Amino acid sequence: MISFGEKVRQLREEKGMTQQALAEKLYVTRQAVSRWEHGARYPDLLTAKKIAQVLDVSVDELLFGEELQENLENTSIPEKPAEHWIQIVLYAIVAVSYLIMCIFEKDIFIDMLKSFLAGRFGYDDYMTLGTAVSNILIFAAGFVGLIMSVRRRLGAKLTGCVMAVPCIASAFANIELCVWYWEMVLHGFISQGSVSGLVSSALIQILYAIYIWLFFYTEKRKLLYGGIVIICIYQFVQIVERIVSDALPVALIGVPRGSRSHIDDVIIIMYYLARVSLVFLLGYQAYIWNRKKRAAYKK
Repeated sequence: MISFGEKVRQLREEKGMTQQALAEKLYVTRQAVSRWEHGARYPDLLTAKKIAQVLDVSVDELLFGEELQENLENTSIPEKPAEHWIQIVLYAIVAVSYLIMCIFEKDIFIDMLKSFLAGRFGYDDYMTLGTAVSNILIFAAGFVGLIMSVRRRLGAKLTGCVMAVPCIASAFANIELCVWYWEMVLHGFISQGSVSGLVSSALIQILYAIYIWLFFYTEKRKLLYGGIVIICIYQFVQIVERIVSDALPVALIGVPRGSRSHIDDVIIIMYYLARVSLVFLLGYQAYIWNRKKRAAYKK
């Protein structure tokens, strides 16, 4: 079977067009056309449709089966410029917010590291460790997503990995918190049910991560988009509940601040901003990916 690149080259030559002439009609560089023809890279679906129009063929004639799937998986999910910039902005919010949290909490992390090196790593340090590792993981995922989005190299498979990381990070933080809670149970301060709730929450987050990864990884539409919508709604409701129970009373009715500083307020704001952005980012990318697959495999 003739490959996509060979097909483009053949049709271009039949039209008597040079690579530069085709590039000008598509508003891309000659190097981009050369990479397509040599099989080094595939255009996104929007560009593939433009190529088909210029060469007077259908998209089906240009892309077949595995080539179409590879095109879907390895090109950036958003194709329209506005959609692409929205994705970049959301990733930037996540990366910058978690970077700020890591910077403001660096002294706490350093004290924890000193305790570990001195052999004084207590149960309280497990909670700090869970938060530290969780924040670093989500920052790394947001940073990778941001860089790859800017380069337009954030394909579906990588998107699945990036969007699964926050769920894994949350699961890790819950597991670390379980260690601290279990110490409280042993001393009779809290009930064992609190630990069971954290374990259940960690398992749910792991299942979320697996589902999200499979949704972006699997071929065609074997996993329902509705599952992602449910995950987004559930996570958003959890965020709202935490804001109402934690942040809102302090801001609106003057609940005593205790030992909280302005830095703590900044960290809290950054946390909620980043978590809301992550939920919208997951739903946004899933929506575009589902629409893209539906259009690609439309009979």
